[in-house]
Amino acid sequence: FSVFALVLFRSRITTSLLVTRTSRLWATKPW
Repeated sequence: FSVFALVLFRSRITTSLLVTRTSRLWATKPW
């Protein structure tokens, strides 16, 4: 198991969380 794989995995989780939060924000916008 390499450190690069761990970093990639963590960044992937962070990105997915960020996308979910952003899409949720866009969904709750009145316009």
